Amino acid sequence: MSQWALDTFGRQQFNEAFWIISLIPGPVWIMLMFMPDNRITRLLISPWILPAFLGIVYLYFVYLLFTYGPPATPDNVSMREVRRFVIHPLAFLVLWSHLMITDLFVGMRMYEDARRRKIYVPFELFVCWFFAPIALMLYAVRRALKTQPKE
Repeated sequence: MSQWALDTFGRQQFNEAFWIISLIPGPVWIMLMFMPDNRITRLLISPWILPAFLGIVYLYFVYLLFTYGPPATPDNVSMREVRRFVIHPLAFLVLWSHLMITDLFVGMRMYEDARRRKIYVPFELFVCWFFAPIALMLYAVRRALKTQPKE
């Protein structure tokens, strides 16, 4: 199916899917930041709960992408060609869900490491929700400073 047809007939559904993907991890991020010792928080970040659910959503979008016809394969690897590929609504949803899962995975590992080291990291987790690579660097600095020997 062409991008035009997908945009015309699926615009509302794609927008709803975008918001669902964006909002599902929200409560977990809030719990990671403000309720780090809660039993439910620890349960939700189990790799078999939310990440598995989001992985199923991701696989569903990949399935839809190939069912409705993927966008034209880029002729070469350039920003322009990749951007043309990602402008396809289903390709964008696949990319967006991939980003949400990856950010959550980084946040979960950061949370677990911080908890083990008894470091409270709500700021780093908030940054991770949107910018995981930056949060990872902030956490690495904080962790290094925290583990410095006391003089």
